[in-house]
Amino acid sequence: MKSLITGDDSVFELSCPHCDHRMTKVQTAGVTVDRCVDCGGIWLDYKELELGMKAGGAKKLAKADTGGRRDGEGVHLLRHCPRDKSLMVTMVDSKQTHIEFEQCTVCGGMFLDAGELK
Repeated sequence: MKSLITGDDSVFELSCPHCDHRMTKVQTAGVTVDRCVDCGGIWLDYKELELGMKAGGAKKLAKADTGGRRDGEGVHLLRHCPRDKSLMVTMVDSKQTHIEFEQCTVCGGMFLDAGELK
């Protein structure tokens, strides 16, 4: 827990809420996001989307989204936050209603499937 309090999460390895594979850190647009090594999903901690948009803009932030190799097979319908394991809720982007993402009601982080950040 010390790392969460100090803001240093370098010792934490997150598991993807979509497929349970390991997530790696990717530096882009002034923020560090977590990307799944298998499905390509993106985890953004609270305010990282906003900070990335301010620092580098949408195009730079979208470079973290490389798409995914698979979709649907072996995935979780109920997704849990990779930080605190609480059940996440499905949200819809009001400007792009075809985009759904999951958000943690505890820590405020959000998970986007591969391709949704672009």
